Amino acid sequence: MAQRVRRWVAVVAATGAALGFAVPGAHAAERSSDGDTYCDVVYGRAPAPEADSPLLFRTCAGSEAESKARVMAWFGRQRAAGLAPGDPVTMMYWYEHINYNRDARGDMTRIWGNDGPCDSAGYRVEPNSEWAGKLSSILGDSGCTEMTIYNRALTHRREGWSIRYQSPVGMYLHEFNDNVGRIQAHA
Repeated sequence: MAQRVRRWVAVVAATGAALGFAVPGAHAAERSSDGDTYCDVVYGRAPAPEADSPLLFRTCAGSEAESKARVMAWFGRQRAAGLAPGDPVTMMYWYEHINYNRDARGDMTRIWGNDGPCDSAGYRVEPNSEWAGKLSSILGDSGCTEMTIYNRALTHRREGWSIRYQSPVGMYLHEFNDNVGRIQAHA
């Protein structure tokens, strides 16, 4: 599956380059000078019920505002080219530390859906290798109020966990803290 996703990302990147769009790959985030990184990652709808949502775009910056400005510019180019299937929505926020990074400074990534808000199918994403080993809090948004979460080995999962604000599961991730292999965020 990972090889198929990488191949798909390469095709999207080549298409984006041909159209003059920036489509970075799914690599570890660049670091800002103080060690904090803010990223925005965009996923499309999964092509089939058990398939992962395709990674469409990723950008990182030293400030949250700069990263968001880059992703909004990308959405604008997609709309102008007629490639945006729906309205972009934030579906999750990922935090490096428990309690949404409130107790310690750390990385944050905003996860976007390119095809409207969460429904019962939602979006199914696999964190890159960096996030798989450091994801400690998840906050849902735009109707993504629950998740099925898997460990890195994909041998253990929990279904129906709330990722609403202040949910003890989303704030701490329990046995999945720094051990996330897949997240299916849904309504």
